[in-house]
Amino acid sequence: MAAFTTALIASGFAGLGAGSIGGGALIISGAYAGITTGTLALAQVLSAVVTVGASVGLNAALGLLNKPKNTQQNKITIKQPLPARFIDFGRVRSGGCIAWFFSPDHRLVTVRIITCTKIEQLEVFYLDDYACDAATVNTGVVSNSTPAHPWDSFAYLQMTHGADDQVAIPLAAEIAEWGSTRRLRGMAAFCASYAQGNKDNWSQRYPNGAPNPTFVIKGAMVPDPRNPAHDLEDQSTWTYSDNWARCFLRWCLDRDGWGLSPDDLDLDSFEAACDDCDASVATTTGTEPRYLAWGRYTTSDTRASTLANFLASAGATLLEQPNGKLAVFVGKDRTPNSATDITDEHIRDVQLDRFPDALDRVDGIRARITWQYASWEEQEVPAVYSGASFYGAQADVDDLPLAYCPSPYQAQRIAYATLKQRRADWSGTIKTTLQGLRCYGEPVVRLTISELGIDGEIFEITSPPALDLSDMSVSIGVRSYAAGTWSMPGAEMQEMGETATNPQDFTVPEPEGLGSSVSTLTVTVTWDTISGEDAYTTEAQWRVAAGVWVAATASAGTGSFTVPSAGTYEFQCRRVSDRGYVSDWAVLTGIVVI
Repeated sequence: MAAFTTALIASGFAGLGAGSIGGGALIISGAYAGITTGTLALAQVLSAVVTVGASVGLNAALGLLNKPKNTQQNKITIKQPLPARFIDFGRVRSGGCIAWFFSPDHRLVTVRIITCTKIEQLEVFYLDDYACDAATVNTGVVSNSTPAHPWDSFAYLQMTHGADDQVAIPLAAEIAEWGSTRRLRGMAAFCASYAQGNKDNWSQRYPNGAPNPTFVIKGAMVPDPRNPAHDLEDQSTWTYSDNWARCFLRWCLDRDGWGLSPDDLDLDSFEAACDDCDASVATTTGTEPRYLAWGRYTTSDTRASTLANFLASAGATLLEQPNGKLAVFVGKDRTPNSATDITDEHIRDVQLDRFPDALDRVDGIRARITWQYASWEEQEVPAVYSGASFYGAQADVDDLPLAYCPSPYQAQRIAYATLKQRRADWSGTIKTTLQGLRCYGEPVVRLTISELGIDGEIFEITSPPALDLSDMSVSIGVRSYAAGTWSMPGAEMQEMGETATNPQDFTVPEPEGLGSSVSTLTVTVTWDTISGEDAYTTEAQWRVAAGVWVAATASAGTGSFTVPSAGTYEFQCRRVSDRGYVSDWAVLTGIVVI
């Protein structure tokens, strides 16, 4: 059987076009990093979408790059420069990247890097769009999915999580050309083996090519500055979290990120930011942590663009402190330090505009996020408007991309605050005495300017204090800060709803036949199951009559919850497809607990 050896072929998450190899098509494509063999014979046609950096080659590809090109007709060597390393944090769906592939004994064997760091967990993996149980990894043939995938008994998969002491993946190590020394330490990786059976039946087993594996993972380990067990200079002491501030701190410290030292950072501000991100905030149905972060950064992205993506996804500000260290402040309502207050006696000059210019004002903000319930594709979040009068085709709605924001509620809170900032009552510059220097490194300040009727109001600092040595004055950019800017009420938020262009094609059946039973303080609700119930998950909630909804435990046809005391309660449930389409809520009222 002919064998192919490859260096890493660079790409992102988009199709990159086509070339040719040995008379067959070399296809570089896929929404996720993938391999496509088409209907031609095994090892004749191949493809890869890859995003791996230089150090990957130390374990997987450097030896391949150094091999001279074999002039035998049954072997082809492709040499390409090594592209960027990539780090996935929070929960991410990734196809990884090709590190090596081989075709011994009527099989196609591929080794891929899932992400260039140790990960916490593989939650689920897909062969094409067939979701498979993560528990079947490393157990042999991957054959359990609902519905069953077409490659039962043909597809094998093994993986490693990226530990520093991990051994080579056995499925690859058994092939002499890979061996046991290529361990891919410090990188989560997997090996897939697709059996052909014999040289004639590849096109029958794989009419559309070998299936494209993708993975939903809990990604990188991240530091917690609040935890004494976490050494900020030793990644082996870090643990998993999708807390935004912890993920951002990792990027700041990571050599694949900003590459800063802990001494460059105001760690007290990072500790406070971690607490702020963990705090519970309102959604339409309950609460969630204030700021989460899911996504990827790479060494090919500019630091400025990655920094902007991080800060936007938490409405955050990064400010240099008087000691030269960097402090971070996530979006939340804040009270100024009283020592920084600026009053009439400190004012030298005022250049503030009352309301933004009409050409700069917007009526609404519409955020965009990568949403797990839409196959991890980018989706628009319901727009936030300044008032009911602005709904409609004539509304001026600005776009707000939030690359690392996973939650539509988090996105709406940021859009809500952004809209208030864009429609501030006052904005401009003030010139002060040296008192203004006390505002250096502060996110907000309290102003009293009697001639404008501003009496102890909070303003955001939009540009840091700048000292003019010619007259010893200090100029500060400011913008008025509306009460509750970062506290969007859950009742004003909207659900994402259907993502299909034609919802009729994707109708999810509403649960029917709801009934309840009560045992002491535990309520059990049942409803009719349907044919194909396994294709859906169930969301359920309960509340005191007319109160706030709280999540309930639910599975196919049944849900339960425990109440604190006797009273009258309500329950609702709905079905959710694996692509995020939802049914209407089915509601059961008048549940009496005695």
